[in-house]
Amino acid sequence: MNLHSAISDQLINDFGERLVDLPRLNHDALEVRFDTGLILQIRYPNIDEYSLHWSFRDRTLGIDTAPVHPQLDSFPNHLHDSAGRILPDLLTRPGQPVWDNLHTLITTLLNDPWLEQS
Repeated sequence: MNLHSAISDQLINDFGERLVDLPRLNHDALEVRFDTGLILQIRYPNIDEYSLHWSFRDRTLGIDTAPVHPQLDSFPNHLHDSAGRILPDLLTRPGQPVWDNLHTLITTLLNDPWLEQS
């Protein structure tokens, strides 16, 4: 949970003005609510394994590193879009610093939560 604590601090530091309330730790996930209505759940046990799911209005999407789609160029990370398709993840990379991945994702989601422009 140390990693989630560091992520929480960084969220407050970099996106504090966009947060509806402080990030909350629920079991193994950090839940973050933004002023756009975006809700992000962050599960980040280590820099190579993560599950990032978000909802906005009536859609839910997610990125994770479960090694189950070797046909994708981004393997093992992949995107679950709101239509249920499995697509390459173009936003995060296992092994990159955690905050690099999260900052890129959050910045993108605050402008395009359904990733329609990506």
